[in-house]
Order: sequence, then C-alpha cells, then structure tokens
Amino acid sequence: MRCIVTVPACCWLSAIVAACAALPAVAADAAASARVAEAFATQVCDAANPDELHQVSAELLRGASPELLEKLSMHENTTVSLLAKWATVRRTFPAPFQRGVQWEYVDIDRAALARFLGFLEGRIRTPPPAWWQRRMLRLQSADRDRYAVRVSTDEPPAPDYSGDHPSEEGRYRWRAHAGMSIGPGVAMARNAASTLVLNVDGRDVPLSELVLDDVELRTANRACAVNAIHVSDSRFLVALHHQVCGVVPLYFIDTREGEPLWCAEVWAEQIVTRGGLGFGLGHWVDFKVADGNVYLFGAGLESMYVECFNVRDGKNLFRFSTSY
Repeated sequence: MRCIVTVPACCWLSAIVAACAALPAVAADAAASARVAEAFATQVCDAANPDELHQVSAELLRGASPELLEKLSMHENTTVSLLAKWATVRRTFPAPFQRGVQWEYVDIDRAALARFLGFLEGRIRTPPPAWWQRRMLRLQSADRDRYAVRVSTDEPPAPDYSGDHPSEEGRYRWRAHAGMSIGPGVAMARNAASTLVLNVDGRDVPLSELVLDDVELRTANRACAVNAIHVSDSRFLVALHHQVCGVVPLYFIDTREGEPLWCAEVWAEQIVTRGGLGFGLGHWVDFKVADGNVYLFGAGLESMYVECFNVRDGKNLFRFSTSY
C-alpha cells in the first residue's frame, strides 16, 4: 500500500516565495566571498618575502569560514589553493596554549594529513618524494596558533647527513664531504682553485665565485649542505643551504657558461629554527623535474615546504609551507 501525502499549493508557493526572497542575500554573500577571495589572492601574489606571506595567510585564514576556505582551495592560484587547504588541517590542531598547562605535542589528525597530501599531489600533478610524504603523515602540533610543527619522536630519522633513507628513487643519502654535507644527487664535492666543484651524474659542476660569495662559502663552507640534479646536457640545478631552515638560493647552472643562467629564492619557511643541534641536522632538500618545472621539496625541524619554478627562466610558480 502506498501512502500519498498531498501538500496544499499554498505551501509550495510560500516556499518558493521565501526562496526567491533569499536569493538577493545569497547573491550578495557570494559576491562578497568572491571579493575576499580575490583580495587574498592579490595579497599572496604581492608578498615580497616569507614574513609577508605568513602575515597575509594568518590574518585571513584564521577567521575564514569553511565555505570561504573551500572556495579558496579551488582558486586558480596554486599558492592560494594550498594555503587554504592547509588551513583546514590547522583547525584540527590542539587548542591554543594556556598558561599553566603543560606544553605537549600531539599527533595531527592522520586522515586530515592524508587528505591534504592527496589534494597537494592532485593540484601540483607530481607525487612528492616518499620520505616527504612519510614525514608529513607523522607531523605533530602543540598549539593551533603556533605555526611550528614537528615529526613524532618515534618516526625513523628523516634523510640526514650521516645515514641513508629509502625513497622511490633509490637510497636518499646525505653525507659529509669536503667540509660540507652533500645530498644524494651529488657524487662528490672538492675544493679546487678557490672554488667548489660538484660531481653530478659523472659530470663536474664548478660553482662560480658569484655563487660562493652569495652563500658565504668563500673560505669555510661551514654549516652548509648542497644537493643538485642534472636537468639536460650541461645544465644542472643546485641548491645550497645552511643547517637551519630559511631562504635557499636555487641556481640553474650551465657548465659551458661559467655563471648561473638564473638564481631564484626558495622561501622555505617563515620560522627560523634555533638551537645547537650540530652540523647539518635541521634541513633537507630534494628535487623533482617534470614538464619543464622543478619542484623543490624541503623539510626543517619545525616545518615542511614545497615550491615550484620554471626551469627556463626561474620564475616562481607557487609556494607552500606549513609555517605560513
């Protein structure tokens, strides 16, 4: 037996009238949301350094509605999209620290981190290195208002400067050599005629005086690490950085030219890691080259990041850091 309920026409008409009356307000809200989204995107694009990007992100995303974050996550600007998506993860962090309560790091929601990783890979259209993904899934936080995150203490060591770490490309290994730490892309580094020569894929890559001066390695090579990747023919990408996370110079070098074809700044993070943890124990960098772009994946003691540059001219295409 079927039970048929009839609704008076006046009820349907009332519902339609109410919906129509609400349309201007809905349209106004949508227009306001679109204006906020574009204003945020403009400020993101205008940010001149990681501090400015952090401030822009913190001011808007902390109080943004879930609807606005969803809208921003679909924005055509990848930096805007990733920052908005990460803001939804941040909302799963522990409540802000309260005076008199013991500071304690707890695991960030694994499902939220997995969703973010899937979103990131789909958005940038290249999979992050396996070690980077594992590290992301083991992040911890002590305070949603504190932008530092860390890896759980039971996580196996990240790719470091004294051992090796598996990745899908083979063995991800950093090791001390020639007074500095060299990444898995570099077979050897040696000092020769007041310069530093890297060996990448069996080819010598001399670093010019301009490069050495820029990273303050002219005399000591102290507290420095280097990783490199062969791109094509005589062209290589080289990242030189210190033991603490911070701005990383990225060079595109043609060994036939002698000088870098371009140099770009990898902002890495807004946090500067402090503390005496020893030589080369706070920052790891890895490359992927695909479709004419270079993706630089990095991790510090209190942050993780990925940035993308056009190989041809060094133009930055997007930036993301958990510290923004």
